[in-house]
Amino acid sequence: MMVHSGRANLVEDVSETIRRHQAGDASAMEDLFRAVRPWLYSIGRACRLSTYSADDVVQNTMAVALTHLPRLRDPDAGLAWLSVIARREAIRLSREERRTDPIGDRDASTGGSEDPEQIALARLACNDVFRALQQLPERERKLLIFLFFDGGRDYASIARELNMPIGSIGPTRQRGLRKVRTIVNQQRESVGARCA
Repeated sequence: MMVHSGRANLVEDVSETIRRHQAGDASAMEDLFRAVRPWLYSIGRACRLSTYSADDVVQNTMAVALTHLPRLRDPDAGLAWLSVIARREAIRLSREERRTDPIGDRDASTGGSEDPEQIALARLACNDVFRALQQLPERERKLLIFLFFDGGRDYASIARELNMPIGSIGPTRQRGLRKVRTIVNQQRESVGARCA
């Protein structure tokens, strides 16, 4: 049974558990759920969902994962893949909540002072970034996930994890970010061309 050792190792825990599941370990899905539940729940809450809908994000994401995990080619991208699924589900549920909830019925934490258009654009941008991350070479993808989505790990632990000199982390990060920016811009140009 996997013991989750904190947010810093979540990427590794997820990839290990996915490999176990793909190898036929019956307990792997339960371990995966236990490890990623807080992460997926936080995605739902970050999208300003109610606590109930954030729980639905977790359940629906894991239902999709159960269906598609046997065919996932890169278990090391498992956390990023689950995060994209959760964000899509959170956006879908957010739209439903906004259509059905009476004004003032949401949690106080959801605020209401932000411009809904800006919130929607921020969510779309987040989805674009996660899609772009999936297209990066494995080493750059892992590095960016460690730096920006895995609790802000320090360079020393990242260097050990990726077997990379500390001095290479900054330049590799810059190359990865440039590639993400290029991919996101290409995706947006492609969507613009289809809509024109």
